[in-house]
Amino acid sequence: MHKKIIVTLAVSLLCFIVAVVLMFSTSGKYYKTFSPDRQYSVYASKYFYERFLFKMPGGSGDASGKVYLYDEIKHQVINSASVAIMWTITDIQWEEDKAYFVGEDAPTISNPWLLPRAIKMPYTKTEEQDNIKTVKEYSSFDKIQSITILKSISSCWKPLSYQAFDDTGNKISSWTKRYFQSPNSTCDFTPYFMHALEFDKGALVKEYSYNAACDDCETFPCGTESTWDHDGKVIAKKVYKGCEIFKSKP
Repeated sequence: MHKKIIVTLAVSLLCFIVAVVLMFSTSGKYYKTFSPDRQYSVYASKYFYERFLFKMPGGSGDASGKVYLYDEIKHQVINSASVAIMWTITDIQWEEDKAYFVGEDAPTISNPWLLPRAIKMPYTKTEEQDNIKTVKEYSSFDKIQSITILKSISSCWKPLSYQAFDDTGNKISSWTKRYFQSPNSTCDFTPYFMHALEFDKGALVKEYSYNAACDDCETFPCGTESTWDHDGKVIAKKVYKGCEIFKSKP
């Protein structure tokens, strides 16, 4: 009889432990995001017991659970933390050797997750020569994202041209600016003319121009605006009045 009581208590204790473990286990993924170079990912999962709690429609993010740091190279979880409300921990910050959330939930900026391998962040290269500055922005995959050329005009750096590229190297858009200086021109107030192009999968699909009295002033379309399909057929065309800025002396 005594042995039966011990066995019963042992089984009951084991069942209780298993039930607690199951209730505080997690399932599903509330969200998932990757480091800039995709070496790591972070995802959140609800506690199992949250399935049995009533939630208002759209309130899934109010659930508690755990957030995981996952190594995409070695295919294993390398860190985790409990969170009281999952919608508060979607803003993950990545640095070269650590990751953390903005807020009070762990990991925080003062107590971050340390990464076993450094990640490669997006970066910028700047070259300056003969009063011309070239700024190149790269993704963490060493792919060029944009090229901006600037020149010192009216005592400040002003962009002369810009090109943007997608991850495959195709040009997305580009524009060039021509500034018109006078004795009254300042850094903020220098009239300019801008000519822009837009591309889709490497094909030119739109071309337009406009001018303005200053960088922050209202812009006015001018010249001809054209839009093409991928076969080169014009699908829209607008003709505006001549660019007023051309009437002024550069």
